[in-house]
Parts: sequence; structure tokens; C-alpha cells
Amino acid sequence: MKVRRPSDYNPSLAATLGPSQPSPHLNLAAVGLTPGASGGLEGPDRIFVGGLPYYFTESQVRELLESFGGLKGFDLVKDRETGNSKGYAFCVYQDLSVTDIACAALNGIKMGDKTLTVRRANQGTMLQKPEQENVLLHAQQQIAFQVIFVFLIILEENKMSMQNVL
Repeated sequence: MKVRRPSDYNPSLAATLGPSQPSPHLNLAAVGLTPGASGGLEGPDRIFVGGLPYYFTESQVRELLESFGGLKGFDLVKDRETGNSKGYAFCVYQDLSVTDIACAALNGIKMGDKTLTVRRANQGTMLQKPEQENVLLHAQQQIAFQVIFVFLIILEENKMSMQNVL
């Protein structure tokens, strides 16, 4: 169950109606709630995944995201009336070190006629953090070193075979 503020919420009017904090005497456990629980989908490591094709099922989106590691929390946002996907989701990885790698790898990928937007949810439209840029740069450098290394091995093997021919 999710409780949200109405779209016409007025904080100054609400302040006149009573306390802004819940009573400490409320028994949330009686209705199956845990104080502060949100299914593991809060915090700085929460990822926003936008631009999902509407026809993607929850299991298809999970499968895409789980290719980087296990999920601690996942929510495909759906229309309340129809139950259809709204084209975006949120997730948190069990291994938090995967967060920036998944964002860098999935962001900008074409899915049908849509392009994925994948970023930390608290990032909004801000520029990437320097440490996120460093993760991506480091990954690109590692790939470049591997390509150069393989190229040098092939070159060395060809050099040896040329010496054997001569």
C-alpha cells in the first residue's frame, strides 16, 4: 500500500489541521506496516529507469536489470486504473558497487522505439558526479588496455611465424 499526498496539497493549510508527525502511540504493525519501510527503494543508490517500452512486463524489466546483479528492491510504476506500465521503474541493487556500472551501461540504450534513461534517482537532471564519471572512464580504459593487449599478442604471434618462414 502506498500513501501519497493529493496533488492539491497545501502545507500551510495542513499545518493548521494538527500535528505534522504521527503519534508515537500508533501501532503500525497492526496493519502490516513498518516505520520507515519502503521496500528497500530509498536512499542515494536508488536507480531511476525511464523510457521503458510500455509493453515490457515486470519480469522482462527485472531480467534486464538483474543482468548486473541481484536486486534488493524493484518497482515498475503502473497506472492505477489499467494496471499497465507507465514506462518507468525504480530499483536498488544488493551490491551497491554495481549501481554506477548499471547506470553507465544501460543509459542511452535503444529499446524498440524508445531510448532508456538510467540514472541515480536523486540525481535528477544534474550532471554526473565526478566519481561516476571516473567509474565510466576507468571501465573504458580497462577495455582499451585489453584491446591493445590482445592486439600486441596477435602482433607477436605473427612476428614469430614470419621469422619461422624466413
